[in-house]
Amino acid sequence: MRLAIIPARGGSKRIPRKNIRHFRGKPMIAWSIDAAIQSGCFDKIIVSTDCEEIAQVARECGAKTPFTRPAELADDFTPTFPVLQHAVEAIELISGEKITLGCCIYATAPFTTADMIQAGQLLINLGAKNVLIKGGHLNSKQINDIFLNKMTIKIFKNKKHKSKNTHGTGCTLSSAIAANLSCGKDLIKSCELGIK
Repeated sequence: MRLAIIPARGGSKRIPRKNIRHFRGKPMIAWSIDAAIQSGCFDKIIVSTDCEEIAQVARECGAKTPFTRPAELADDFTPTFPVLQHAVEAIELISGEKITLGCCIYATAPFTTADMIQAGQLLINLGAKNVLIKGGHLNSKQINDIFLNKMTIKIFKNKKHKSKNTHGTGCTLSSAIAANLSCGKDLIKSCELGIK
């Protein structure tokens, strides 16, 4: 089963209810759910949450909420990986099916589009283990660079810098990522630092 997991806990302190707050006419989480549905890349799209209000909105938007996330995985300090691991194990137990592809899409990523997910999936299908899709050439004020592998989608959001000369930016980024890897950083952290 190809599974999209959208983590969305209910206890946000800085922006209360951020996952279901309206953005451009619909709940924030709806953008991620819509992109996952429209991509056609997943057999099931679930939201992992500890909050019934978020679960209800997620269901209204087309996602499934087959379990309630345990409290110990819903505090301010829980990293994403244990949340994804719990979701994969729970879905395998509930469905009796093996997860062959798991993808994390953050609830607060309204600029993720179906074609971005499809492009990453295509590259993974061609044998790529990790994919970084650069969004700098899109016509927008914000840049969304997307890192994908079989278990993760990580979105790096940055402001676009106006420049007529973009030649060589890919080489510079590749060098920065390689330098961070050589310093012992993991791949996602190396991409994040390189993009900054």
